[in-house]
Amino acid sequence: MNTIHDVVKNESPMDVILFLTRGNGISHPHIDRLYTQNNWIHLGDCMALIELTRKMTSDGLIEQKAGGYVKGPTWSAPKFMLENKYTFNQS
Repeated sequence: MNTIHDVVKNESPMDVILFLTRGNGISHPHIDRLYTQNNWIHLGDCMALIELTRKMTSDGLIEQKAGGYVKGPTWSAPKFMLENKYTFNQS
């Protein structure tokens, strides 16, 4: 069984955000909290997260809706999703 923390630790921040926006989306505070809990691995600080989400928004990968981020018009699944690299306990 894997957890979202495994994904955060092992995958690029862009791929993590693409993964998190695949369904109903996710709020910025939730993404911030995931990276805070993992000592800002691969990002460094909250400003890097803000810059990344701005770039992803301008590239159309994600959109801001209803107080969070959702799939954008150019969203694509990260490679680790296509490979089914992680399994999650559904309980």
